[in-house]
Amino acid sequence: MNKYMKIFSVILCLLLASLAFAFYQYQTPRIFRQGDDIIAVKRLTSPQCLSHALSHFGKTERVSLNVTGSGFLNLDDLDAFIAQKAISKDKIYIINLHDAPIYYIGAHALDSYGYKMVDGKLQKGKLTSFFKRLFTRMEIFLYEIQSGKKIDSLTKEDLMTEKEAIQALGFQYLEPLKEGWTRDWYYINDLLKLFESIPEDGWIYFHCERGRGRTTSLLLLYDIFKNAKNLSLEEILRHQYCIGGEDIENTQIWKNGTWSQDELNDRKDLIHEFYDYMNDPKGYPKTDFIQWQGLKRS
Repeated sequence: MNKYMKIFSVILCLLLASLAFAFYQYQTPRIFRQGDDIIAVKRLTSPQCLSHALSHFGKTERVSLNVTGSGFLNLDDLDAFIAQKAISKDKIYIINLHDAPIYYIGAHALDSYGYKMVDGKLQKGKLTSFFKRLFTRMEIFLYEIQSGKKIDSLTKEDLMTEKEAIQALGFQYLEPLKEGWTRDWYYINDLLKLFESIPEDGWIYFHCERGRGRTTSLLLLYDIFKNAKNLSLEEILRHQYCIGGEDIENTQIWKNGTWSQDELNDRKDLIHEFYDYMNDPKGYPKTDFIQWQGLKRS
């Protein structure tokens, strides 16, 4: 009997541990990373990232990055986040890189529950993860009890946008990107003004939908802004890749991705151009980005 009880106990412990890990992953925003991380778990099998991690120790050239990136936010985590950073809310800049309004049910964006807002009404999608389906159903069940409304009957008027939710919590909130941002670079001048305005003890939190394309891009731009004088572009690209971002040099279309070939090529060109601009004596801060491009071509 004792033998079977031990086996049962081991199985139960493994099941509970798996459930706890799955819940942690569900609660944590996708591809969450911080600018001064060294290597992401998913990059531990990459020889270049292992080499990068080993070479990181003892280096002093890199300017510290008070920055975070991820997919859609978990609003419940933000208070714990600022407590950890010991920063006042007004010095945390939540920068939404999505180019459409984001609606929330509780602490998570609609998309996290498998829903999208289409023409003012909810449209149900499909969640592939068993645990995600389990946890979202639990949250939706509690939401329906508390609100007295069925989720399928909700319209955008019933929900809070991310902007409203973040500003109500007391954080700074910005939406700098518009559709076509990979090819139309006029926003770069405004982005530089934003970077310049962040206080030394401030913190930036970039996010998009999945934490991959746009978040990687803006983390790279900010890293270049801070470190172009100290590090090669190759070092900056490698760092952002190794902490969990995408390899922007690889412009092959992603499997199940939403980026076109032109967008991937344009983004790569932008990153290279921005690095050159930050290092050119005639570039930043003497000349704004668009004017500098014109002078370069003339």
